[in-house]
Amino acid sequence: MIDVPTALVIHLRDTSPLRTLLGGNYVYTPELPETRAGNLKSVVFETSGGLTYSPLRAQTLRVTFRCYGESHYEANRVYRALYDRLHDRQNFIVGDVGFYGTDEEVPGTPLEDPGTGWPFFVTVYSIKVATIPVAA
Repeated sequence: MIDVPTALVIHLRDTSPLRTLLGGNYVYTPELPETRAGNLKSVVFETSGGLTYSPLRAQTLRVTFRCYGESHYEANRVYRALYDRLHDRQNFIVGDVGFYGTDEEVPGTPLEDPGTGWPFFVTVYSIKVATIPVAA
């Protein structure tokens, strides 16, 4: 069985301008760890269903991302770097998961975490993946 969330974490943590901006492997699912300080840049995402195309062995997942930063300005920088990371590469394989494309459904919106007051941008994507393992 494929593990899309883990493959997506690996892809987002790979060497890129996003990873450089974050300053390391600060991509998490499904929530920000309690030990993570609120003044550091991070990306958190959660998958929530989608459409399955059984004959094609593919599905479109709905993925909600939260891009944290020290300020709304920094959170927006993280959001823009995430956008670039998701759109710069299409049709690639991570482990045995085939990614066929990403589409932003809801552009980044600035919010604050009600419990901590930490600024973040939220965005929603449709990500198309294979439903069976894919060989590299």
